[in-house]
Amino acid sequence: MPNVRTHYDNLQVSESACSEVIRGAYKFLCQKWHPDKHPGDEESAGRIIRLLNEAYAVLSDPDKRREHDQWVRAQRELEKSTVTDKAPGNEPPEPPQERRQDPEPLYCPSSFVGILFWATLTTISWMASFGYLVLK
Repeated sequence: MPNVRTHYDNLQVSESACSEVIRGAYKFLCQKWHPDKHPGDEESAGRIIRLLNEAYAVLSDPDKRREHDQWVRAQRELEKSTVTDKAPGNEPPEPPQERRQDPEPLYCPSSFVGILFWATLTTISWMASFGYLVLK
């Protein structure tokens, strides 16, 4: 889909990215393209910031993101149909690939938060117990 630019492209994340990854990419790109960091090109930086804000507003809201994903799928189907209409017909059409409705994120940092919390809590409790025995 080289002709259609999506909000995922604007934030430079994959379509299966979780909300934490999207938020991190948004923050990083906003800091990178802030108009104060581009003193000679404020207009271009401001345009990029507006695109980033719009992309984050859509992708951070689950309903708007679902609508955007449906629009992307429709654009891909439209592009695929126009490509096959223009083709001379020498090749058979590709079989339709099954796509999951809501793809699961491959990696999401929030899944590790609970593990880190309990590991830290266990370490602190062991250190407190050891300190109590030593100072007693």
